[in-house]
Amino acid sequence: MDVLWSRVGRKPDETENEFARVEPGKMMITFDRGDYWQCAYVIAKGQYDAVKARGLQALLDDVVRMAPTLKGGIAT
Repeated sequence: MDVLWSRVGRKPDETENEFARVEPGKMMITFDRGDYWQCAYVIAKGQYDAVKARGLQALLDDVVRMAPTLKGGIAT
């Protein structure tokens, strides 16, 4: 597996805690760091070039689809 790490803003009043979302070939894991989420977008080994080829907006769309609570902290 490969992991793409990111930092996503978090509102102080958010009630959701750390979580993981799993789909075939990918997984989204978050770590609550207080004022931000530390995020790991896990992809199948060797798939980085395919993710990169789709572009940043497609990646952000996938992240928000898998973890809608992150939408407010991601600039799209």
